[in-house]
Amino acid sequence: MVLFTGAFLFYTIRMWREMVRQNVSAEKAYKEGARDTEESLRLTRESNETALRAIEIANKQMVAISNAVRASVVFGGISNYDINTAKETVVVAGLVNTGLTPALHVRTAYGEATLTTSLPTDTEWEEIKRVVKSSASATTIGAGKSMELPIPLPPLNSIQKAALGKGLMVLYCVGRIDYRDIFEANRWVTFYVVLDPKWGRWVMGPTHNEQG
Repeated sequence: MVLFTGAFLFYTIRMWREMVRQNVSAEKAYKEGARDTEESLRLTRESNETALRAIEIANKQMVAISNAVRASVVFGGISNYDINTAKETVVVAGLVNTGLTPALHVRTAYGEATLTTSLPTDTEWEEIKRVVKSSASATTIGAGKSMELPIPLPPLNSIQKAALGKGLMVLYCVGRIDYRDIFEANRWVTFYVVLDPKWGRWVMGPTHNEQG
């Protein structure tokens, strides 16, 4: 009986040591596995961050490239108008594509030159935009090319000429051009000019000379 008890005790201690050894090995394996998992997650995060940075840089480069080569139509001025002779029935606005690629699907919307006693207020601009005429057909302005936009003038009598010369009346033109660049982005430019009756030249208005 004593021999059996001793043998059983020896076996129990041996099994206990083996379990301890296995537990230590399991804990070590767990810790190593946890470290490996953490390292894998860290590498994955760094890889994702690197990929995101690469995408961000690529997007910025694409925007820079598109801005560098895309069409950019600007208002290039308008022909003079001498109120003393007042022979012209139209003035001509110039539009220039300063970009490196064509401006596509160009459509113009413009109002006739307006003779009035004061310049339009901000609230009146909405009405001006509503009544402007839009061209029925679209055209293309090549890179570095220009396009002329005729704007009809109202007939002036002697009283109106005198009022313009004295600053009692003003003559202004507004316009808008819509187009599309080669990257399929819709763009536009607006202009607003007021006649300087003394010199017959048009000066840029305080607002609504914009592009996008």
